[in-house]
Amino acid sequence: AYVMQEKETSLGWRKFLTQIDLKTLEIKNEIKVNKPYSYLTLLKNGDVLLTYSRDATSLKKIVDKYVFKKNKVTSFIKTKGYYPSAVIPYKKQHFVLLGAHSSGTLSFDVFDKKGKYKSNVLLGKEAMCVYGSIVFLEDKETLWLFLEDYEPKLDSIPKLVSLNLKTKRIETITTNLVSELSSIVSVVLNKKEKKVYISSSVKGREKIGDKTDVNYDVYVYKYPELILKNKIPTGKQPDYLVFYPEQKKLYVSHGLSMSVIDTQTEKVIKTFPFHAKRIEKVADDKLMIWHYEHIFGKDPNTGAETTLRVDDKIIVLDVVNDKVLKEFVGHFGPISRNPNLHWQLNEVNK
Repeated sequence: AYVMQEKETSLGWRKFLTQIDLKTLEIKNEIKVNKPYSYLTLLKNGDVLLTYSRDATSLKKIVDKYVFKKNKVTSFIKTKGYYPSAVIPYKKQHFVLLGAHSSGTLSFDVFDKKGKYKSNVLLGKEAMCVYGSIVFLEDKETLWLFLEDYEPKLDSIPKLVSLNLKTKRIETITTNLVSELSSIVSVVLNKKEKKVYISSSVKGREKIGDKTDVNYDVYVYKYPELILKNKIPTGKQPDYLVFYPEQKKLYVSHGLSMSVIDTQTEKVIKTFPFHAKRIEKVADDKLMIWHYEHIFGKDPNTGAETTLRVDDKIIVLDVVNDKVLKEFVGHFGPISRNPNLHWQLNEVNK
């Protein structure tokens, strides 16, 4: 697995793409980089796609590549539109999601395996689709994108769009989501039990424009009909979801903690005090957590409550026993996402 990291060197603070060996649980390689990459996509051949979405002043159009065999970072893709985020590898193509974290145009730029631009697929004129709210349906060679649609003007509404990766055909799927939830953050498919788990920031409402309330549940839907079957109370606003089918566990980050749900009983069985900014499935039996916690206390000079330090570390968790295997203390950032692990793929990206 890979993580972004900043380290102090003799030349000042420098950015690195850091490789962590999941067998030895040691740092195996540190590659100097010159951009604060927001998303890391680990490919099957060991290469890593590095998405440069934005900095403090402007939006970007860059996806670089770390070439594993050459141990170097090279330029790879320059998108037509701004604000690239998720990169979905499909056979010999790369679908780069653009504008996903703003309420403007949402689309995919499509590139071939060499990074050459092929086409653009428009998903919505005024829509959002955050990093975790995409499901890859391998048997149908299709993506489900759970959007937040802003075209109604009065308010945003949840909307499900299907994209066939082979034909580029787009279809809007009719659902009851608007009355059940809104501001979808993360979606996970449980293939074996034919369920879809969804985390959202707020609850649904009877009609557009009604006041929404904060949501504290993980929603369970029947797949593929998307009929609401259950709501799992977590006590806190759910964020990222990561699913382990063999262990029958669903991990839910809440910002200031992380819950573990038994997907058979559909109840929370454990809670960790991790301030998880990102969580990623890095192996069939391991979860990686980027923990970032402000430690508060009184300023020794003024007596005022203030941040004394930041506890910033990467945690590797054994999901079989829910035990911490290793902690790496430092100044970290995003964790690599392995599409095959994340979406439980078998053949498409081999």
